[in-house]
Amino acid sequence: MTRHRYSTIGDELFAAGRFDEAMSAYRQALAALPRDAQARMGLDAILERSRTAQPNAQLRTLLLEAYADDGANWDAVGWGAANQLVVGWPSDNDLQRLADDPLLHAFLRKSVNGDADLERKLLALRKAVAAAEPSPQVSELIASLAEQAWLNE
Repeated sequence: MTRHRYSTIGDELFAAGRFDEAMSAYRQALAALPRDAQARMGLDAILERSRTAQPNAQLRTLLLEAYADDGANWDAVGWGAANQLVVGWPSDNDLQRLADDPLLHAFLRKSVNGDADLERKLLALRKAVAAAEPSPQVSELIASLAEQAWLNE
């Protein structure tokens, strides 16, 4: 089956609301041709709508893959990433754990935040890093927070 056929199947499955199957088809199309704009757009639309009540390792991996792709729509992907960040946020606001989270860094550097729950957590995080000893990881987190501030103007 050609990569174009996978993209078309993905679109048909997406329209039918069969998102898991559509995601699989889009991923097959992107595996065959990483710059397949049709598949990238479809996969990004699914990631944008992705919501879980608990952290989902597979979804986090897909989001990180999207952030690594310059052809992805990072603002769309950011909605799914925001959900994963909120549901996976450590209850004790563990600064080191947050500083080590690659999805948090990718989100802060590439997506404009529009999620109110995440914004409340980011406000608390900004206060925490201002009072923290600047380890290399915390310094990198500060840089990511600064990038988010720049993106948000």
